[in-house]
Amino acid sequence: FPIKCQLLVGTNEATVRDDVSSFLRNRPQILIGTPGRVLDFLQMPAVKTSACSMVVMDEADRLLDMSFIKDTEKILRLLPKQRRTGLFSATMRSAGSDIFKTGLRNPVRITVNSKNQAPSSLKLNYCVVNPAEKLQLLVSILNNYKFKKCIVYFPTCVSVSYFYSFIQYLGKRNILVNEVEVFSLHGKLQTSARTKTLTAFTDSLSNSVLFTTDVAARGIDIPDVDLVIQLDPPTNTDMFMHRCGRTGRANRVGKAITFLNEGREEDFIPFMQVKNVELEELDLEVKGITTNFYEDFRNWILEDRDRFDKGVKAYVAFIKYYSNHSATSIFRLQSLDYVGIAKLYGLFRLPRMPEITKYLATEKQEGIFPGNWLVDPPVNMDEYKYKDKKREKERQETLKNISLINDKKKLKSELKKKNLAWSDKTLTKERKLERKEKMSLKRKGYRGRIESRRAR
Repeated sequence: FPIKCQLLVGTNEATVRDDVSSFLRNRPQILIGTPGRVLDFLQMPAVKTSACSMVVMDEADRLLDMSFIKDTEKILRLLPKQRRTGLFSATMRSAGSDIFKTGLRNPVRITVNSKNQAPSSLKLNYCVVNPAEKLQLLVSILNNYKFKKCIVYFPTCVSVSYFYSFIQYLGKRNILVNEVEVFSLHGKLQTSARTKTLTAFTDSLSNSVLFTTDVAARGIDIPDVDLVIQLDPPTNTDMFMHRCGRTGRANRVGKAITFLNEGREEDFIPFMQVKNVELEELDLEVKGITTNFYEDFRNWILEDRDRFDKGVKAYVAFIKYYSNHSATSIFRLQSLDYVGIAKLYGLFRLPRMPEITKYLATEKQEGIFPGNWLVDPPVNMDEYKYKDKKREKERQETLKNISLINDKKKLKSELKKKNLAWSDKTLTKERKLERKEKMSLKRKGYRGRIESRRAR
């Protein structure tokens, strides 16, 4: 008899009732779904679970972490105790004792013995680079490497949007030599938008690049991905292999390149060796970019103040991302090149934040001009406009209000100075009078004592 399957996910337009109706009508033997939707489905009165004989949990370490553990436990309680349960993941070790929460009795661990966690078809490489040159090197790789599909991992959602906009600008200026279609995907997008983008990237027949975060690091299988680039290592080291594993799948040849900042981050290589992950150094040079890359970057930012604002947000988000790294002995804020990272994000000036204040107090301020500027002469921020007319009008009104407030403060301070000067004079006169009175009293007392002595 034919095997039937049914998909249970919250992104579909169908409701849980529609899923139940389809289940009762088609009688599928296999249900595939996400924890939340599966739980809603199993809790429906019409669904009986007594015939369930097997449960498979893919990406089990993720299903057993804090985000999904409650739903996972509820699902397992609704299923028969006499069942087979299989847990699968490339990083199952991180789940630890949590596997017993699934109700496993006498569990058996099956592992593939290998000196290296990566398959032989997947080449893992790293490149030590100055953080200010990362973007230029990324563009150079996209220009010179032959690939069908490439995934580029960024640290934060805002950095994906920011650099995606700039790469599109480079494409229009023909600085991207290869004709590639660029896609953007991150967790801040709505589910429907994420699904649409992922489908478009998967179905694209031309050379394609996907800018994304860890939202596309696991649980997806995109054919023909032969190159993965990580602009920064993930905060969770287990996620490293999941990112790299988007290429080199099913014995296909794949390549994963990770950028590491010069200095302390180079210790990441021996750290991963302890986890049976061998990375080979790759000596990369910037090729094929004839224009002044960073001048183009700066001019692009100067065209619209909104781009500078997004660059600042991306920079601040990166500092927060970096501070939450699990390998704190390697990825330390104290050893981070704040100026190099600021140049990577195209900033003209370092933003005001506690980490920057501490950095400026302890480190030599090379390449930093007064006011935390990274350029000399500084950009006139009062004349730096938004392209959006509505936002620019609001900014101009804010500037006027600030100017009025400053004028009032200035006038108030001047009046205060005058008032202080008058009061100071009054106090001086009063003090002089007090001193005179005291002196006259002393004199009277002295004369009285002399007269009394004479009388004796």
